[in-house]
This record gives sequence, structure tokens and C-alpha cells, in this order.
Amino acid sequence: MDVDHIGVLVGDGSFPREQTIEKVREIFAAIPAGSKASALLLSHDLDLIVRITAALLPDIPHFGAAPQHLLPAQARKLKVEFPQISSMRSIPVVSESSVALARSYDGLADWQLPDGTAQIDRLGTSNVAPLIVSGQIKPALTQNQIQVIKETQGETSQLSQVDLDALVLYLKSLQ
Repeated sequence: MDVDHIGVLVGDGSFPREQTIEKVREIFAAIPAGSKASALLLSHDLDLIVRITAALLPDIPHFGAAPQHLLPAQARKLKVEFPQISSMRSIPVVSESSVALARSYDGLADWQLPDGTAQIDRLGTSNVAPLIVSGQIKPALTQNQIQVIKETQGETSQLSQVDLDALVLYLKSLQ
């Protein structure tokens, strides 16, 4: 089975299940060629994020701190510090304001991961950052892949059928 991305929660132990830099190095070393290593960082401590990213140089650092704790200005600093790395940003989807939040990371996050169920089909940004849910969906979906998502959505996400249908429409619009 091919896997596109393998993500590991890494930090200083402030959040449950965070792995140490040393442990994540071991995990990343075992990732097969062709798969990308993603470091999930829930911390909003910019110094810690820089230290972890510099130590691991993941293919994709995934910034998951709450938006009020990790602002676009901080994401800009990280983009300047690590311009060669594609980054991912979790975007809580709670209301129409989520669209503006997603757009505020335009050019700062190469990937955006909607976290929630409302308005998923309205999260496009001007650079149309690739959209993923549960680390599995890519914008260039085939009908077969969409069917697999529909069949497994109960196991891999918390999307309702209405939200899943909206997500599928959004993804098709990217093709």
C-alpha cells in the first residue's frame, strides 16, 4: 500500500501523545522513499517550532495551533525562515469567518487542512492551496478516489453526508 504522507505529532510534551525530536527522527528515517514526512506541531511557541523544524527538516511542517495563538504574521516568519519547505496550516471551520481566516494564510501555507464541518466548500484561497481531510485527499481526485472517500468517510473523518458532498464538489472544482 502506498502512503503519500506520514505525520507525527512532535513537541516538548505540552500536548498528549507528542513525540520527542529524537523519536520522530527514528520514525522519519523509516519512512519509505516516495512518502513525505509531516511534523504536526500544536505549539504556538515560535522558538520551539523553529527549533523542531530546523532539527527535523520535515517535508511538511503542519502548524496546528489555534489561530489566535499562531497568527499569519508568525507563519510569515516561518515561511521566511524555511522557504524551501512546504507548510500546512489547520483552519478551524466554524462559520463564514473561516473563509477569511483561510485567506489570511494565502501564500503562507502551501496546504490548508479544514478542521470542522461547516462551509468546507467555501475555503478556497487565491492560490488554491491543496485541500486535504484526514491526510488523505488530494485536489486531483479521480472518480474512484472520491468513491473510496465516500465509502471510508465514517472511519477516516467526522464529516456528515452533506459536508462530504460539499467537499467532493469543492475538490471537483479544483480539477
